[in-house]
Parts: sequence; C-alpha cells; structure tokens
Amino acid sequence: MNILPSITVVIATYNAASTVRIAVQSVLNQDYPKLELLIVDGASTDQTVNLVNDFNDSRLRVFSEPDRGIYDAWNKGVRLSTTDRILFIGADDTLNGASAISNFWQNTQNNLYGCPVVYGDLVALSVDGAQIGKVGAVWRDPWTFFGRHLWSSFPIPIMATFFDRKTLLDMDLFDSSLRIMADINLVLKMAKQTHPVYVPGCVVTLMGFGGISTRPDAGALAMREAVQIRRIHGLGTYTNLEFSARIIQHQIKYLISKYFGPEITKSMINFLHGFKKIIFSMRRSKIK
Repeated sequence: MNILPSITVVIATYNAASTVRIAVQSVLNQDYPKLELLIVDGASTDQTVNLVNDFNDSRLRVFSEPDRGIYDAWNKGVRLSTTDRILFIGADDTLNGASAISNFWQNTQNNLYGCPVVYGDLVALSVDGAQIGKVGAVWRDPWTFFGRHLWSSFPIPIMATFFDRKTLLDMDLFDSSLRIMADINLVLKMAKQTHPVYVPGCVVTLMGFGGISTRPDAGALAMREAVQIRRIHGLGTYTNLEFSARIIQHQIKYLISKYFGPEITKSMINFLHGFKKIIFSMRRSKIK
C-alpha cells in the first residue's frame, strides 16, 4: 500500500471573482484524505475573498494582503502550509474530477515519496473551455548536447506537479523578481540534484485559458526571462534550435498584437485554438 503524503493546494488570487468559486470547489470536492486548501490573495478589490469565505470547510484557509505577484503569493503559501507536498493551481484552473489527487498517488510507488518534484499530466483548455492539448512527459536531462543545442521543451506542467515542501524551502523558494519563469528556474535548480519523476496516465489539472503567460504582449518578457534562466543554468540560448524557433513565434504574436490591435489578436488566438482542438481530437481518437 502506498504511503499517502499530506498535501496543500495553493491558489494565488487577485480579482478572480469570475473563476475562483469553480477552482475552490474542484479542490474541496477531492476525496483525498490528507488535504488542505490555501488561498493566498493579493488584496483583491472585487468579491474574490468574500466568495471564498462563503465556503464552510475546515480544510480551507484564506490569507489576504498586498503582494508582489504570483510567485510572492506562492512563497507565502509554502511558508503558511504545514504539509508534505504542495500543488499550485491557478484561480481559473480546476482539478480533474473528485479523485484527481488520489488517483495520482495511487499510481506512484513508495520510493517516489521523497522525490522533490513528482508530476502528472495537465490538459489545456481553450477560450471556450474545449480541450486543446495535454502537457506532461518523461523528464529529459537538458544538460546533454541535445538539450543544449537541439531541443528545449519543458515537459513538466507546473500546475500538475506535487513539490516537496521541505525542498522548496531549502531552495529558497521562487525568485519573485521573475514574473513568468520563476517556476521553471526553481525546477531546474531542483533537477540538478534529483531528476523530476513523471507519473504517466494521470491528468491532475485542467488549465483554464488566462494569466499573464497567455498574453501575446507578454511574449517578449517571457523570452527575456527564459534567456536569463537558460544562461544561469548553463543551457543553450540562441544556439538552441528549438528555443530560437520559440523566440520567433513569440515575437510574431507580439508584433501582431502591437500593430493590429486586440480584435485581430483575439481572432488569431481563436484560430490557433480551433486548430489545436482538431489536432488534439485526432490524437485522442488514435489512442482510443
């Protein structure tokens, strides 16, 4: 029988009244026996905190004060928690059914209990809520020749990852000076010591469309931070073929957003999501 760790789900919120109830409910619906939910709010000015406080559940704790962004909120969440593992999800994400967490840990082995980074799959949703892709694959060492110069994909979906709380604290948590890539930076630091472990076939989280990383105008910032992080960790930047292609992709999105306005940008996103839905549907059909 597997040893079940105690788990805190941390949701950072700021003016998330339109989505937070569904996210909270998906956590409180879990049948996992050792669970708490921590809402770390950045002093929202809408009804976010009131909506969350309406839930009458002893597993829920709410903490609200001004912060310096999502990673600052996550750091507070780690410090406020007392459990073995931390799962971060967004205020517009939901867990994949009432047994999402228990199914994941029932599929692990006892020897994974001490691994700092253990993760499953995440399904990405489009603007209209349709499934458009799945993230999650076996970790490949990026410090090999191929990792430095040919491929640069990051196979770990952060919102479907169970982090060891003690290791997070030992690693000094997330660098809150980074706005988009602090999670990847921290995982790379951990991976140098112990390889992350993938548990296949377990969809943990459904990721809603939104957040700063999905905005075309944030592409330039994301790439600047990605270059900075890859240099810190001794990985290829402009010498990496896949990473260079991704830089070009983000630049195209940014230029379209800047020079053609929000309506064209919205149409572009809808077109891309429609294409991804078709591809994702075809892949699922092949698997079945």
